[in-house]
Amino acid sequence: MAEFQTAIGALMRPDHPLAGSRGLTLTECARHPVVMLHDRWLLDPIMAAEFAESGARLAPRIVSNSIEFMRQTILRGMGIGFVSPIGFIEEIRNGALVHVPLTEPGLARSRIGLVMPRHRRLSPPARLMVNHIHERLTQLGDFLTSPRRSRTRRAA
Repeated sequence: MAEFQTAIGALMRPDHPLAGSRGLTLTECARHPVVMLHDRWLLDPIMAAEFAESGARLAPRIVSNSIEFMRQTILRGMGIGFVSPIGFIEEIRNGALVHVPLTEPGLARSRIGLVMPRHRRLSPPARLMVNHIHERLTQLGDFLTSPRRSRTRRAA
C-alpha cells in the first residue's frame, strides 16, 4: 500500500570523526566503539561477508534490546549504532545525531512498507490511518533526502 526507501546507516553524534562522511562501510565503522541492538538478523550475514573480505572484526561495546537505551548511549558519545533513521528522526532533525548511510548493497537499499492482503477491503478508519502513515513516510523521505540535510551533514 505504501513504501518508503531508507538506508541502514551509522548513527552518531555530530562531533564523531565519521559524522561528515557521505557513506560508510561496516569495516570503517569497526574501528570505533559500537552500540548494537540485540536483534541483528539483518546485519549479521552482511557483516560476515564484509569482514571476510576486509579482515576487520566488530566487537560491540554495548548490546541492548532497547531502542531508547541505544539512543541515550549514542547521544552520550558511547558509540555509534546501525539503524534506519526512522526511530531517530527528531534527533537527526534537531542536529543532536547524524545518520550516515552504510554503503553495503544489502543495507543501502532498504525499504519500509505498509502491506495488507490484496483481497482485503479497508474500513474507513483504517483507510484514514493508511493515508496518514503514507503521508508521514513521504514527509520523512523528503526530509532524509533533502539537499539542505546533505549540506548540513557535510559541514559537520
